[in-house]
Amino acid sequence: MLLLPTSRGSVHITSASPIDAPAIDSNIYDTEIDRTALIHGVRRVLHALLGTSTGKSYVNSEAAPPDMPALTENSSDAEIDTGIRLTGLSHAHSAGTAAMGKVVDTQLRVKGVRGLRVADASIFPTTIGGHPQATLYGVAEHAADIILQDM
Repeated sequence: MLLLPTSRGSVHITSASPIDAPAIDSNIYDTEIDRTALIHGVRRVLHALLGTSTGKSYVNSEAAPPDMPALTENSSDAEIDTGIRLTGLSHAHSAGTAAMGKVVDTQLRVKGVRGLRVADASIFPTTIGGHPQATLYGVAEHAADIILQDM
């Protein structure tokens, strides 16, 4: 699990119609830092589960996907990288598509669009290193205060 990925994706409007889906490129596992961190993490898990007597008492081997060998404690970085690329997925909480300072101002108003505010994780300039729930409560309360002041 990579809490602070350095890979950055993008979201782009594809047309003027609000019905048309945006173009989303999550771009996960793109940077060398992310690859190094995840390979290291997988190696540590492999050691804990397959290279210790406690781990071995619970786990015999990885349940590998079809046509892929099971990873072992002795798997190479390339084998672990292949496993991550074929089976990995993002569980990260997306952020930054309407980053404060770039898309919205400090009053959560979308720059250049009259009457529109954003009050969700998309205003975070970067991802946060944990679950965003408490931070989002703060954003919601701040948004409510801002809106009430404008009434």
